[in-house]
Amino acid sequence: MNQPAKLIKSKLLSDILGENFSPVARMRLFSRGVQPNNRLSQYGLAAADKGCLACGNCIDACPVVREKERFQWQQNKRTSMALEAIVGDDCRRCYRCVRSCPQVSKDTKEYVFGFRRTEKFIHVLLAGSIFTLMATGIFLYHYRVDIPAFDAGLLGWLHTLAGVLLMLVPFLYWKMANGQFKRLLKNSWQWNKEADKVWWDEFKAFLRHPVGKVLPHWREFNPYHKFWVCYLCLAIPVLAVTGIINFFSPTMPGEGGWGIFYAIHSLVALCTDLLIITHLYFKLLRFLIRTTADMYKSWKATGTFHYPFIYDQKKSS
Repeated sequence: MNQPAKLIKSKLLSDILGENFSPVARMRLFSRGVQPNNRLSQYGLAAADKGCLACGNCIDACPVVREKERFQWQQNKRTSMALEAIVGDDCRRCYRCVRSCPQVSKDTKEYVFGFRRTEKFIHVLLAGSIFTLMATGIFLYHYRVDIPAFDAGLLGWLHTLAGVLLMLVPFLYWKMANGQFKRLLKNSWQWNKEADKVWWDEFKAFLRHPVGKVLPHWREFNPYHKFWVCYLCLAIPVLAVTGIINFFSPTMPGEGGWGIFYAIHSLVALCTDLLIITHLYFKLLRFLIRTTADMYKSWKATGTFHYPFIYDQKKSS
């Protein structure tokens, strides 16, 4: 494939991978292993199950299918077309479907593997800076007067460096992954009244019955995710401005007329810390909640513990 053709294919694949829609069918039809009469040559939706082997690998790999359908045993529901119908616009862009498809060529898979690498790197930088600010800020706020001046100064400089990194993260995101950065902002500031209301209703039902219910479908731009992005768009500038003022203020933090900026900085930091704890709860304990609920239902129904989202054939029939 010559250089212009490679650029055209890269642009096509980027457009597909940037959508909230299962990409496996089109990734397969762009691959060289598919017969020419089935292969796609331009951007567009794949026609039904064109060229699909119905192996079911994409169905088994998809976390959205696991949450919605648990497991699909029926052969006519183990195709890429069935995957698209089940997932809809709840796709999380994890690309596990593409990785598991035996018909997607190696070069296409490698492109998919690296597509969100920059985005994940930025997320690591953001998380690292926030957690460093959280730890050093809490320690300095409560124990500054109880520790040696050298240690307090060292923690203060570490806090400052983490703050500088936090301010740089949006710029790095914009510079290194401009398309994905614009996509994030565009989708996070758009509110779908009907879909978001359904999500909130499911979320409130989970809070009332955390064992009997499960968390709502965790699509990429759910209200919780959009709230987080909007909050960070407001919190980062406030923390940056008040942090800079506190750093260059002629008095100790919280003293004199500069205390108002210290108070604002501390209040926004406290809100961020509380939201971080909530974020960790939903991100890290999500699978534990789902597994506990499934095992509890299994125990009530059969008296034994197993994972019904894998073995419950009645659910799939």
